[in-house]
Amino acid sequence: MSSSEIKRHVLRSIHLDEIWRDSGSMAPHLIFRKRPCKINLVEICLVPGGKWLIELVEGELSLIDLATHKCVGSVLVPVEDSLYDSRLFPGTTLLSGDEVGIVVRFHQGTRRKDILHIYRVDTRSSDPGFHLITEVSSPIHTLSDVALVGNILACLYQEWPWKSWTRLVVRDIYSQTQATVFLEGYPLTTLFAVQILSERWVVVVDDDGVNVIDISNLNWIPCTGDFLKDIQPVQHAPISQIHEHNNGWRDFRFAISSPRSLRLPLFLGSSRLFIIDVDAKSHAQTSPTLSTITKVLGPVDMGTKSGTRRSVTHYQGRSDLLFSAGPKGDNFDQWKEEDFVISLLDLDYPGFPIGDEIHSFAYDEFSGRMCIVLASSRARTLELYVVDVQ
Repeated sequence: MSSSEIKRHVLRSIHLDEIWRDSGSMAPHLIFRKRPCKINLVEICLVPGGKWLIELVEGELSLIDLATHKCVGSVLVPVEDSLYDSRLFPGTTLLSGDEVGIVVRFHQGTRRKDILHIYRVDTRSSDPGFHLITEVSSPIHTLSDVALVGNILACLYQEWPWKSWTRLVVRDIYSQTQATVFLEGYPLTTLFAVQILSERWVVVVDDDGVNVIDISNLNWIPCTGDFLKDIQPVQHAPISQIHEHNNGWRDFRFAISSPRSLRLPLFLGSSRLFIIDVDAKSHAQTSPTLSTITKVLGPVDMGTKSGTRRSVTHYQGRSDLLFSAGPKGDNFDQWKEEDFVISLLDLDYPGFPIGDEIHSFAYDEFSGRMCIVLASSRARTLELYVVDVQ
């Protein structure tokens, strides 16, 4: 990145901070533009920078240039009737070498078959599009809570019918080596989030609190392509609880999603904020630290939050957004509740379909751009709005 581009990003970030921290209304700063939308759209997400939109429709994954709203690259995905449940999970992420990656999950309900496709998203070449890095196929197991950062893919799986234990699978998507960790006493129904903090630490959130798993001493075994064979060498890894909570899953129902690099702080939570950090210089020796912001950040039990320091929460079955601006600096243990600025925006604009529900939502913290897909119960159609912050 050139010095002029770095300067432009810094100035943009300062400008967005000022807007997010405006205790008035976000409405005067937002510009809405309606764009075409396919009726069979499943989910959307934005590539970091906000210039490209990824659309998952039934049978196809498409890359859209939002400047022209033209499809510049696409790839066909499984369309078997049995693989009816597909989704982008967990949105875009940063791979090794600052490349952008995405995971598409396909689920077969009758036989509990799950398939993960991991793609590299190319927006730099003259032929942009998607390049399949690897596929993970589980014939009789349920894969859930997928995380992808850098070169590491992590997910939970459990046999069907569900047992009283779960296994954590970690895989290097480039070397195609894998390790399986046995999580005794952790049934899948009690686990709510898995995130990768660094090359050493994986974070697992369950009913009782936040746990970190040390994967540094695992034996990584080459993958054969046979999932059932690859998961058989089960290993044990040290698990430490760094936070115990008595509020059930409500604090952790959703992770705050943001394209992350390894060793960057991890933001978790819904109605409360939990920040997990690790010293980048001594990550091999230092245990993660957790800071807790106990302020209730709005009624977000049914909401999904995107972003970190500048976050946006959208609500299931509603058409309003909650904006949250966090304090500056990285001294998370010194962040205070009163330093947060919270504002609620009702999407009640001239020309905006009042009363329609949010079908899919995407937010790019770098640019401030949002994309909102509304489902009209009256016309049974989907409408896409690109929202920019001026």
